[in-house]
Amino acid sequence: MAEAKVSLDYWRKLFSSATSDIFELINKAILVAAEDFPNEFKERREMIAEKLYTCHLSLNNGDAESLKEVKKNSNSDNPEENDQIVGEVMRIKEVILSNNQLHELEYDYILYESLRTLQQMQLSVDVLKTTKIRRTVCATRKHCFSRIRKLARCLIDSWRVLGDERVNSAVTITNTTTTNFRIGCSSKQTSEQKPTSHSSAGVKRKQSD
Repeated sequence: MAEAKVSLDYWRKLFSSATSDIFELINKAILVAAEDFPNEFKERREMIAEKLYTCHLSLNNGDAESLKEVKKNSNSDNPEENDQIVGEVMRIKEVILSNNQLHELEYDYILYESLRTLQQMQLSVDVLKTTKIRRTVCATRKHCFSRIRKLARCLIDSWRVLGDERVNSAVTITNTTTTNFRIGCSSKQTSEQKPTSHSSAGVKRKQSD
């Protein structure tokens, strides 16, 4: 019997015999544990939260393969691949905004995985502007789970640095162009002044003759 309980099939049969869905069971189990076993629940709370974020997330409709391709091609300049990245970010954005359609525990888990996916994609400034994903992620910075808060803030900070680098690069190019233009103008003025000095010298020679 002990070996049977270790098997997930045992628990699948147990949960399938219940009238409620598995996520409702998880939710009620947590509430009952917190109320009936407050001390033990407090000790195990972090372990429960850890389990939520370390279990493998099964993605439907081939999304796992899609995510691998998006991560691999996230830095590409190919327009088609860029459209794929934008499409994937928009899909993730919809998932983050679907908190009213999912069970709380299920949503928190999927939210964390979605933020991790965004972190691995290394998005460009153009993709960030097109999708406006930054604003959506900003809304998760005050989430009740510290891991989600930290990950969201980490993403926002990295995107801010990326934006600053883009601005600084543009300023550097502008300053370089301006400097080169001034140098060019200065050289032109100098070359135009030289014939004048020669002409003046010629006039002086004529007068002395």
